[in-house]
Amino acid sequence: MVVNGASVQVIYGTTIGNIKTNVMDLINSGKAPKTVANSVKPANSSKLDSEDKKVQKSVETGSSQKIALFAPADGQLESLQTLNDGVFSKEMVGKGFAILPENDNIYAPVNGTITTIFPTKHAIGIKDENGIEYLLHMGLDTVELKGKGFKILCSEKEQVHQGDKLAEMHITEIKSAGKATDVIFVATLSDRLLDVKIADNDRVTVNDQVAELLVKK
Repeated sequence: MVVNGASVQVIYGTTIGNIKTNVMDLINSGKAPKTVANSVKPANSSKLDSEDKKVQKSVETGSSQKIALFAPADGQLESLQTLNDGVFSKEMVGKGFAILPENDNIYAPVNGTITTIFPTKHAIGIKDENGIEYLLHMGLDTVELKGKGFKILCSEKEQVHQGDKLAEMHITEIKSAGKATDVIFVATLSDRLLDVKIADNDRVTVNDQVAELLVKK
């Protein structure tokens, strides 16, 4: 839980969108309890230094591996830091990248298994062959559209390959609802996640490798 001024952000893996909707529904109902939240205390710097050394040692001893990540859509490659969203831009959900799409088609950026399809159709969970879990999130705050503007073309537990079409995000409809259309792909936070390197190219297609993920074996 992150206290941000007068609001509280709750981050919990790939279910973050559903939790946000439930919390907002509770607040809007007027039934939410009045509480005073404590500020988040900064992490112990010495402990962080120790963790950094562990990560560096992992890389140096060859106990890490690199995973190629491909674009989920044709369009403009973006870093998470450019997004107008505090949760993704601060990497609270995980490490990855975003695409500003040129068309409605959304594809699998990795080989893996579909683990979750959100009821609101705006996000898909994927677990790759290495056991790394990802969140493919279509648009910003699009959970509020409750599925309007999205068409899912895959199913939970389905095996998919990089480049398989997973969904359609109707850009015109999303924009008319006042929502950003950025397609976000992140490896969700875990103790195996080390770093991600994003390519320099601006415009990309679904067949382009756009990032390289570094994880513990």
